Amino acid sequence: MITFGAVQAVPLSDRVESFTSILWGSPGCGKTTLAYTAPKPILFIQFDTGGTSSLKSRNDVIRLDLSGESDALTDKFKSPDTKEMKELERSLIENEIKTIVLDSVTSFADKAFAHAIKVGVNFAKGNERVSLEAPGFTGYGIKNMLVTQAIRNLLSITVRSKTNFIVIAHEDLPTRDHKTNTILHQTLNLGSSLAFEIPREFNEVWHMSDMNGSRKVLVRPKGYLKPIKTRMFDTTTSSEFVWKYNPVTDIGEKIEDWYTQWQTNNFNKIGLPK
Repeated sequence: MITFGAVQAVPLSDRVESFTSILWGSPGCGKTTLAYTAPKPILFIQFDTGGTSSLKSRNDVIRLDLSGESDALTDKFKSPDTKEMKELERSLIENEIKTIVLDSVTSFADKAFAHAIKVGVNFAKGNERVSLEAPGFTGYGIKNMLVTQAIRNLLSITVRSKTNFIVIAHEDLPTRDHKTNTILHQTLNLGSSLAFEIPREFNEVWHMSDMNGSRKVLVRPKGYLKPIKTRMFDTTTSSEFVWKYNPVTDIGEKIEDWYTQWQTNNFNKIGLPK
């Protein structure tokens, strides 16, 4: 037996993969609805105002609404040893929660930024200004730290409690070439380098869009949209699929079904939904 402290090494064939995903796209494209199809019961940690309004009739969803709390609340996520984080982990186990959904990390980042401005003046060095108009290195640094630590600590909690973790993010405006006005890339609305650093922690990073009622899920990089990746789906023939699901009848393709197929296939890639 090989151990490292309390952690025991196991054969790769015995591993259990949790579903960790970032769903990003424009408002109203179906990100929250898709997240709802993950294994249940689901805990939505809500930072978007009214973010789960489309799910209010569901009895298998628990909502922790933090959208109206002070910006200082983001401090509670920066360490796994805060009272709030310990209570959250204990509650996940006691209530047998299968999936956590953070809705959204964009709104969490906005709160973290506002908090960083308030406390940043205490950490600024020299003549550096820290204000909403000029956050400076200190303001942005504190905000990035708060977002990064929150995601990492929530990931750690989900590993220990064997819970799936889905993060919802809004998409940013496209970055354009200032001479030709052509789009260079479009990514998550997190600011600075976070849009590329945070996705590294996740197995699945999917982009969603809704074109005339047809919801598409992109699971492999295509065009100027990035980052996008998947460990679950085989993308040798296509990079996207049309998501067919009726939220009224709850009939159609679900994350829960895809995860079960992936698990049954010993966590080898499965075919894209048709």
